Amino acid sequence: MDSTRDSGDTVEVCDLCGLSVDRDNARYEQVGGSAESAPGDVLTACSEDHMRQLRERR
Repeated sequence: MDSTRDSGDTVEVCDLCGLSVDRDNARYEQVGGSAESAPGDVLTACSEDHMRQLRERR
């Protein structure tokens, strides 16, 4: 089994647990901000469960 990664993969970090997650598998949600003003933060999570926990923290 080949465990090497494609060097082209872009990796994100879960805001909740700090785990590295491929951009293809990461969950994103924009919070705060509005169309007229500066954009808000973007939450990044490794799973739906962690995204839910991040939402609850805000």
